[in-house]
Amino acid sequence: MNKFSIKYSSVRKLAELYDIFLFDLDGVCWHGDNGHIGESFRNIEWLESLGKKVFFITNSAARSREELGKKM
Repeated sequence: MNKFSIKYSSVRKLAELYDIFLFDLDGVCWHGDNGHIGESFRNIEWLESLGKKVFFITNSAARSREELGKKM
């Protein structure tokens, strides 16, 4: 388990408690241009399959919405 891993049971508990999730993009979903971090998007798809609302946020103005969508 790496330092970014969260126990599956903890994630399931969070999913049971909340209906809306916000994810930062740089450093959470991916790291620069080096690709996705771990299973970030697979886990996001799992949350969406449970009917959870997922939103993405960033404090970087380096890319447009369209560019971020393509990167995802």
